[in-house]
Amino acid sequence: MESTTTTVTTTHTTRVQPALTCDVGYVRTIRGILKIVQCVLCFICFICSIADLYRYLGSAEFLQFVSMTCFLITLTLIIFYMTKVLYRIPIPWIIVEFFYCCGACVMLLLASSILAGTWGGAAAGIDAAVAFGFFALIAYAIEGFFLIRDWRGGIRTPDSVTTQSSSQRATTEVVVTETKQEAPPAYEPGP
Repeated sequence: MESTTTTVTTTHTTRVQPALTCDVGYVRTIRGILKIVQCVLCFICFICSIADLYRYLGSAEFLQFVSMTCFLITLTLIIFYMTKVLYRIPIPWIIVEFFYCCGACVMLLLASSILAGTWGGAAAGIDAAVAFGFFALIAYAIEGFFLIRDWRGGIRTPDSVTTQSSSQRATTEVVVTETKQEAPPAYEPGP
């Protein structure tokens, strides 16, 4: 008896409109942790540059502006991901976030380099602000790497979920074999 099973897998892409909820699980993912690290580093950079006596210098104010802007945008993205608002806006978020990370890297590099070049070593607060600006730059570069890797891996937007439905069709083949047996010889009484 032989049995043959054929499995047909069909892939459908559907848009899912989740309800507005607070998904705390997002902050436990790699990208969620990176966003929290970016917020903390940008906020510390802002505090260090604002707490110094040289805070009214043009280059220090530029670093304050860049670090607070990055902090607010990243905090907004965290809130959007946790409440799933991003899933309701049909734009390619992977690409948007990648360009945001690239822009944040460029702006943090410029602001930290300018401040380090003009007033580096003048005060401890300025030096700390420059250091945290560079640390934030590294965090944004790491997230940019993860975003481009996801994009190249085929993840285009977080709003499409691939679901798979499979149907099975079973075919059973029964083979019956007949064997012929010869009847035993008839009893013949002896002479």
